[in-house]
Amino acid sequence: MATYTVAALFPHFDLRRGLAHEMAFDMVHGIREEMRRLDLDVHFYDKHDDSAHFWRKGYRSYAGVIGFLAWGDPAVTDRWKALARKIPAVSLFHRVPPAGNAVVNDDAKGVAMAVEHLVREGARSIGFFSLRDDVHTRRRFAAFRAALSSRGLTLRADRLCGVTVGGRADAIASAAANIPRYSTAERAFIRTTAHEYLASRPLEAVLCENDYLAYHLIAEANACGLSVPEDIAVIGFDNFRMIECIPALSKKYRPLLTSVDLDCFAVAREGVRLLYGMLTAQLPLRGNTVVIDPTLVVRASSCRRSPAGNGPEQDTFKARVRVFVKNHYNDPSRLKSIAEDFDMTYRSFLQRFKREFSVTFTDLVSSHRLERAAHLLEVTGRPITRILIETGYGSYQNFLKFFRKRYRLSPMEYRRAHLGRRQGRG
Repeated sequence: MATYTVAALFPHFDLRRGLAHEMAFDMVHGIREEMRRLDLDVHFYDKHDDSAHFWRKGYRSYAGVIGFLAWGDPAVTDRWKALARKIPAVSLFHRVPPAGNAVVNDDAKGVAMAVEHLVREGARSIGFFSLRDDVHTRRRFAAFRAALSSRGLTLRADRLCGVTVGGRADAIASAAANIPRYSTAERAFIRTTAHEYLASRPLEAVLCENDYLAYHLIAEANACGLSVPEDIAVIGFDNFRMIECIPALSKKYRPLLTSVDLDCFAVAREGVRLLYGMLTAQLPLRGNTVVIDPTLVVRASSCRRSPAGNGPEQDTFKARVRVFVKNHYNDPSRLKSIAEDFDMTYRSFLQRFKREFSVTFTDLVSSHRLERAAHLLEVTGRPITRILIETGYGSYQNFLKFFRKRYRLSPMEYRRAHLGRRQGRG
């Protein structure tokens, strides 16, 4: 098999900080795993590298390029277009014509699922909260507007923040354009903006353009004496979970956030496959677009109604408990408050639970977490670190101990065993 060397561009990320940014973490792992499988060599470029040299002549050392850049910057887009005329190039999360080789998410589908969920939870006055009027915001806001219209809900300008409506530039977006991303100044600006937004608008729910904004909105709601989701439901976009690894932040930003999962790992993996197809002449050099379907991960921040839902099957204690555990198994603080949802003391709840299930509540939660973790190990290539976070484990040591006890294998051994079985069937 021929071996190619390709470049992976992440000029706005610090890849040397490991888990500091979950989006980059997942994409890097997706690229590395698929590159290894296809016998490709990869060189990563991040904010520490001389990107100017790469654009000028450094690209000549590579057979192709895959990248996630600041697509809202016209200069970046122009450089990418020029590069795509010289070597095979695949962009992640944004399609850049005319070559248009890209792996993107179906943002419209993700927004539609989020709005539908909020409507089912009883929300009718739904707002949209953003900060920067960039390409991602415009795409998600257009989907938000369409989702409201399809459900007969009114789009009101006073429920919006950070988006352009009717051709008029938004004052918040204009001010944010001059503030460095992820800086102390930006965090202060977000909190001030969120405070004014919550104080001046009668809202039942808010869809935030990304999780970073959603977590800050929740923190400000808590500071203003608003209860999430009882007073206001919040949904984010991206499904970033690394914030829960930092105790101070995980305690501050509660409850856990419902979010649209973009599956950055899958996006990066499919990007490598697309690039490989172009390098080996299995695909044309332009016009290749792969769309990844998002999923809505429902957690406590949007569940305005009882966790048991509204179906007839929820009439029994056991059914209600099962649905609660399914919805909140990865949120330890929410699990501790389960008795409140049943109007019982915690001791009375545990006694009734033991009578009905013949096991302890802890055993049921642990079983659900392990089954979910095993499923993710079987069907996804997500890093084990992310899987243990997603399933509610606070440390790798605990996860490893319980997983070994249940499956007689380590998580990595379990994944390899099931990968071998799938390949055998293929």
